[in-house]
Amino acid sequence: MVRASVNLHNNAVGKVMNAPMQFFDANPPGRIINRFSRDIENVDVFIPLTLDNLLRILILVVVSFISTVFNFPLYILMVLSAGIYLSVINVIASVSIRNFKRLENIVRSSLLSHVTTSCNGLNTITVYGQEKNFIDGCNQYSDDTTVGLLLYSACVRWMGLRMDIGGSLMAIVTTIVVLATKGSISPALSSLSLTLSINAASLIQFLARMVNETEAKFTSVERIHEYENLKIEDDEDTIQVEDKWPNQGGVVFSDVVLRYRTDMDPVLHGINFKIQPRQKVGIVGRTGAGKSSLVSALYRLADLSAGHVFIDDVNIRTVSRKTLRTNLSSIPQDPILYAGTLR
Repeated sequence: MVRASVNLHNNAVGKVMNAPMQFFDANPPGRIINRFSRDIENVDVFIPLTLDNLLRILILVVVSFISTVFNFPLYILMVLSAGIYLSVINVIASVSIRNFKRLENIVRSSLLSHVTTSCNGLNTITVYGQEKNFIDGCNQYSDDTTVGLLLYSACVRWMGLRMDIGGSLMAIVTTIVVLATKGSISPALSSLSLTLSINAASLIQFLARMVNETEAKFTSVERIHEYENLKIEDDEDTIQVEDKWPNQGGVVFSDVVLRYRTDMDPVLHGINFKIQPRQKVGIVGRTGAGKSSLVSALYRLADLSAGHVFIDDVNIRTVSRKTLRTNLSSIPQDPILYAGTLR
């Protein structure tokens, strides 16, 4: 179980680290954090614990029923009837429990994303006096998360109540059977069967709860497995460049057309320019003019729809992304300050 969890986590991390920029544009940080925090916790901690409890209770219930049926063969009819009743209740409740657990995981992502965004922009929020708006938003997301948890817990309790009713009926029938067959078997076996039956009846509700809770927890495995199937940045037909490449710094854009998604309009339309080696160039334009898109094309953050980009007469499409991004340097426009001293 631990090895499966480690493999699941490592595969998901590997795919996320190699995912294209479109993935991070479409998924807020809170959603990704939720997958690698709460969902990983469910896989690492709660699923093994729940499975252990489920197996132990299942063995106790099965042994109790077998002992009772061995002493009172007709009791098997009651076991079959109760099994059908409990299966129907479980089928009705399991779908709702699974969906409510999935809903809880989804709405929690919005809360984490809101808190993360608020913490990153705390200075700006304070300067513009928007504390109340963000507190109200946090309260709203907290209420949504609580609603998902409440629905999940209410559905579990609904199923548990009906399971208790079925278990109580089984205990009553066992008592009637023991009294009706008084004298046919030894009192010791009758007492043993009655005790085991009552014990099994009290465990049925917990058993059904463990079954549905285990199934609900496996939605975390499903959510993490989605990241294992992410489309990653792939390099085809790459060539080996020199260790000192690029050593001149000449850049050529030839009929470059760039769109971030296939269903979107191009953000760069037939761009053509040439930057001479060691030449300093400044690009000026209004918001949305395409300045950052030029950098995206240069670093291959998005694949070109048409055209080519050359650096020192080498088509960057033929260079692996790792080599390209390692050999290029940039200063981001967002200031980054690290906690702690420079030492």
